[in-house]
Amino acid sequence: MRTQLQELCDHAQECFREGLDSDADAASQLFQEVNSDLEKLKDARRMLKDARCFDDILSECSDDILITQMKQHIAEAAKETICQIQQQTDGCVDPGWVADELLSLYAVPSDIADKGVKTQASIFSISCPFFTPLFAYCLRIACQAIKEMEKILAAARRYDGAFSFTDLANALSRLSGGRGGEIVDLLPAFKRWKLLKFQQSTAGATPDWSLKELAKLNNLSEQQKASLEVHYAKYDAKYKKMLEKHFTTKSVSEMVAEALAGADVVETIAGICAVWSLTGSSADDDDSSSIIRPHAVQVLSIFVLLGLDTGKDLSISGHLIQVKTGQGKSVLLGVLATLLAIRGWDVDCVCYSSYLSARDAESFASVFRAFSIHDQVQYGTFNGLAEKSINAKGDVRKMTEEVVVKRGAPSALPAAAGRRRKILLIDEVDVFFSDT
Repeated sequence: MRTQLQELCDHAQECFREGLDSDADAASQLFQEVNSDLEKLKDARRMLKDARCFDDILSECSDDILITQMKQHIAEAAKETICQIQQQTDGCVDPGWVADELLSLYAVPSDIADKGVKTQASIFSISCPFFTPLFAYCLRIACQAIKEMEKILAAARRYDGAFSFTDLANALSRLSGGRGGEIVDLLPAFKRWKLLKFQQSTAGATPDWSLKELAKLNNLSEQQKASLEVHYAKYDAKYKKMLEKHFTTKSVSEMVAEALAGADVVETIAGICAVWSLTGSSADDDDSSSIIRPHAVQVLSIFVLLGLDTGKDLSISGHLIQVKTGQGKSVLLGVLATLLAIRGWDVDCVCYSSYLSARDAESFASVFRAFSIHDQVQYGTFNGLAEKSINAKGDVRKMTEEVVVKRGAPSALPAAAGRRRKILLIDEVDVFFSDT
């Protein structure tokens, strides 16, 4: 028994080390072999845990030991990368090469699935069927990978202007089917770069310009434009007042209480946006200009989706709006979902991509928790929503098996009383109606 367990450990270690030095496809295959070995080791531990005579074997050849050794290998790989950066003699580090090195570390927790720790991932996410890959798999390996990737970026930054975060982010975005973009979203080192990019992209988007662009894109009438202009002025005044009042203390609970105090929907939206801006800032930020603020197109679009362009009253009856790429649909949907949830709705936000759903859910998780509506907002895909709807009153497959195979009665269906109203928010709605 000892020999067999040791062979599993040795094989997993060999595949793991080889995977760290392989290209993405080969690494993924090797890490899947590590998966298989981990599962076998965990099964062995379950079978042998009651046989006290095997304690010495389990202490030497367990999945815990293997994961600890994997973390060491990740640290060693990162150390080697940092040494290569420090040995650069021309004063320049190639962002493309750094991107490849980061991706090789990120691939480890993305491909090695430790199902036993999935439940722990909920501390990083809201009630959502999708997690970012780095959090949804082995958290112990993931945390080590994040730590080492941050060290690599810190080493690269020592070249000051010679190293471009913009070039690195662009290089990552071109890598491995979206994984590079996940790294940019995940690592704290990219926060300042993302803020600068956001500010640059919205620098010319004044409220007047945004209203004209939105009206042109969605055929809004002069009367609708006038209503939106009035609502935006009220929103802007309330948003600025709340930030000025709470920026120094950064008391999210006080901001939430103020946002919920009034009945005016526009001022509530301003409060939600202020909470989002504040929760996205660092505790040691002393410059309000460093805060990410919703831009006018996002806020005006929320008004249209609530029917506020046609008057003062809220109208939730099925609205469609077109927003250009890059103008922040995720923020738009997050604020809208928050408003609807605190007004008594269960909200489903869906799009075609599980990665985008996970990213958007994670980006607004702090706001949902602040307003205590994290159980009322669900992010997912079209397919996931369809399956959830089909199984709303019970697992259809299980009930069918009970009737057809076991010749019995299906499980009792839950009572309909007490259910909240439901509403659906769809991102990339054109994909929903496409043939593919």
